[in-house]
Amino acid sequence: MQKEFYKTYPVFITHESHNKHIYSFTTDSDIVYTVVFTRANYLFKEECTACHEVHEISFVPNGDKSRFDQSIRHTIIDLMQIFIDKHECPVLYVCDSLDLRAECRSRLFKKWFETSRLKSGFKYDFKNLVFDDFSMKVEIISRESDQNFNDYFQQLEVFG
Repeated sequence: MQKEFYKTYPVFITHESHNKHIYSFTTDSDIVYTVVFTRANYLFKEECTACHEVHEISFVPNGDKSRFDQSIRHTIIDLMQIFIDKHECPVLYVCDSLDLRAECRSRLFKKWFETSRLKSGFKYDFKNLVFDDFSMKVEIISRESDQNFNDYFQQLEVFG
C-alpha cells in the first residue's frame, strides 16, 4: 500500500493565552495565513462545563489568495489535529451567511475533514441555525472518544 504524500508549511506560534491561540504560516506564494483558536464558551449555555473547552477555529489569508494550494488545507488540518490532541478539546467552525459565502465555506470544511487523516479517530457533525435575517452552520470536530460530543449542539445558547 502506498502512503499519501503531502506537504505542509512550517507553522509559527504568534500568541498563546488561556483563551486564544494564534498561529501563522507562509505559503510558497508568500501569502501569510493566520489561524486562530478561541474559546467558544460564548456560544454555549453557562452551565455546560464540558463546553468550556470547545475552541472556535478561524483562518484567513493576509492579502489576496493566489492559485489553488493543497498545502494550505494540509497545514490547517494538521494544525487542528495537533491542537485537539494537545488541548484535549473539540474544535468548532461557524459559517454565517452574512457575506453569502457560508455554504461554500461549510462544504470546503466538510470536504477537508472527509478527505483527511482526521477522518480516522475523529468525529464530525454540524447543525444549521436559521434566524430572521441570517443563518449559520455550526460544525464540530472532536476525538471519537469525546463522551460529550452529542451534547454540544444541545447546549448551544441559541437553543435555550
